Amino acid sequence: MQGHNGDHQALDGENSVVPAVFISWVRFHGRSDGLARALGIRAWFAPGATLPHPKRYLSEWRQTAALLSAERPEVLFVMQPPIFALWSVWRYARRTGARIAGDLHTGIFDDPRWPWARRHTFRLLRKYGLAIVTNDALKAVVESHGCPAISLHDLIEVRELDLSPFDDASVEPKAPFVLVPLAYDYDEPVRELLAAAASTADVCWVLTGNPPRKVRRGAPTNVLFPGYVTNDDYARLMSRANAILAVTKNEYTMQRAAYEALSFGRPLVTSNTQVLTDYYESAAEIVAPRSAAIAAGVVRALSDETAVERMMALRTQKIGEQKTALNALREWMRTGEVVVGSCSLTVEGSEAS
Repeated sequence: MQGHNGDHQALDGENSVVPAVFISWVRFHGRSDGLARALGIRAWFAPGATLPHPKRYLSEWRQTAALLSAERPEVLFVMQPPIFALWSVWRYARRTGARIAGDLHTGIFDDPRWPWARRHTFRLLRKYGLAIVTNDALKAVVESHGCPAISLHDLIEVRELDLSPFDDASVEPKAPFVLVPLAYDYDEPVRELLAAAASTADVCWVLTGNPPRKVRRGAPTNVLFPGYVTNDDYARLMSRANAILAVTKNEYTMQRAAYEALSFGRPLVTSNTQVLTDYYESAAEIVAPRSAAIAAGVVRALSDETAVERMMALRTQKIGEQKTALNALREWMRTGEVVVGSCSLTVEGSEAS
């Protein structure tokens, strides 16, 4: 995950007519930042996100309480997981009647660390607001628990090529290079990625994030580990990559790096899950998360002269589609109603009894 500490005041979207804040207990996340800007609200990121557990959650709980006390928002957006962030804003909503929108990342549904939290998450959001998910399959799961939901992909924007010098010269890779943003998490086929890199020795593979020691030791010589780079250097890597690789073993994961590839209009190689196949269709190289398939997909993407054109065309289409979902979310912020087709469902925050 790339980013900075602190908060980001929305600049790009329409100004919100309702006092609201988007709370994320991480140093930075592009999805939270993008949605907050589109909605015209403040995005707050936890400065204590680098502390060890449980000190981290205690620090973030206190900072969130102070933020809510100072700003008194009427609508709360909260990134999920962890459920502790939802609990922290629930206490405020119970007292004030504020509404809560839980932005449910796929970890809520399939991360082995959080299965115990799923039922509590749906129950609180059913009572105090709604859930935001990244695709219709997850929307159906949430609604099966009686919780209203809106399907909204990460914000797609037009991002331009950045040829300015890197903040850290050691980050700049040799061309051609494929950018692979990673968290080294449970759903990422890291072993298969390294094997694919080994079979394409003439391509530089740039794996961002903080790799475990065994991953570094097992990597071929054409793999570059720049670590966590600055936001600006990350944008430079994205805009200049000859291809971007975003693969997962999980069916419902939409892949933040794939959305970023679309915003930058760069050739994309991604997994053959149903949700990713449906979203990117023929604009991307769709591959199984196995080493031979990944390597072949990268080779095809690097030689495909129409890949950029197809991604840019899809970008235009998706920017148009996301306006409908954003307008539905703005309407909920204003009225507490979730519009579903020609019907609407009123969702009000609950006062303490």
